[in-house]
Amino acid sequence: PPPPPPSSSVDLLLDFAGLDIGAPSEEAPVLVGKTEKITTGPTDGTFVLAAETGGKKDKVDAFEFPFMRKSVSPQPPNSASSQSLLENQAPLPSFNIPNELQGFPTKEIQDVCLDSSLRVTCRKIYLPTQLAIVFYLTNQKSSSIQSVGIKFGLPGAFKGNLNGEESLEWEQEMNSFATSICVLKLVARQPELQVNLRGEVLIRDTSQRRLFLVLPIEIDDLLRPAVDMTTAEFGKLWSKGHSLHDAKVHINSSSIQNPQEFMNRARDRLNLHPIQIIGREGIISGHFLQSNLVCLIHAKVPDVGKVDLWIKTGHALLTTSVKKLSEIAFQ
Repeated sequence: PPPPPPSSSVDLLLDFAGLDIGAPSEEAPVLVGKTEKITTGPTDGTFVLAAETGGKKDKVDAFEFPFMRKSVSPQPPNSASSQSLLENQAPLPSFNIPNELQGFPTKEIQDVCLDSSLRVTCRKIYLPTQLAIVFYLTNQKSSSIQSVGIKFGLPGAFKGNLNGEESLEWEQEMNSFATSICVLKLVARQPELQVNLRGEVLIRDTSQRRLFLVLPIEIDDLLRPAVDMTTAEFGKLWSKGHSLHDAKVHINSSSIQNPQEFMNRARDRLNLHPIQIIGREGIISGHFLQSNLVCLIHAKVPDVGKVDLWIKTGHALLTTSVKKLSEIAFQ
């Protein structure tokens, strides 16, 4: 068995069975495979990860977990510094949704950017006429940060506000382990391909540094289900072929077995409204955010693993975007 860790280190017991064995170190914590133990260094929050590839065991990388960072020095066994790391770690950040945004469809939390002191995450929320993006800025340190600022540059077809301000800038001091919330609300005048929201985070503390974020805005973020559309209304719009841009696509799918599975996927992945299933066919509808640009899809699932789509929308770029997303969503 590996030798015991130095007396000035802190042990965190986790299930890492099967990972490679590393030697304990005062400078960088390591994974000790069969002992299921991580030994953290006295002031560092990193550990070295080892993995096995092709029968050869290689050191992969060092990862930093600031919530595990703790300054430790040798102390008598009964001192406060000998408490469990789990009792002294940073509290988990709060990802609450602001009251005025609750009850609307939402996507999962995702990381945007981070460094050793600040973590930025976000959540997209689908308002009826806007795309809201809630940004959570979390101070990961046990001391305050003098100033944290964030600002955004919008793609050409977009306009919006940050916390109700058109300046799209925000700044404040952050207390230890605090989480601050910014809400960016967007509308788009017309569809675009490959849209990215770009931003910059400025941190002023003992030093000044910048983090940059790039957040893709997918076409399903900008579609809204036409929940009130009937089969008859769909038919009337579908027949106006001269005013719609269409595309057809055949998809070999490993996940769609029948029309109901297709309709469920269209609702969840494309954010469109399932209207009706007739036999092996189905129709779904939606519209582009805050506009009268319709999105209509007639689908056939003629056999298990086969999906045929006929897409019609009110804009050529919208048709192209929905076609590309469908090729991914219905695989």
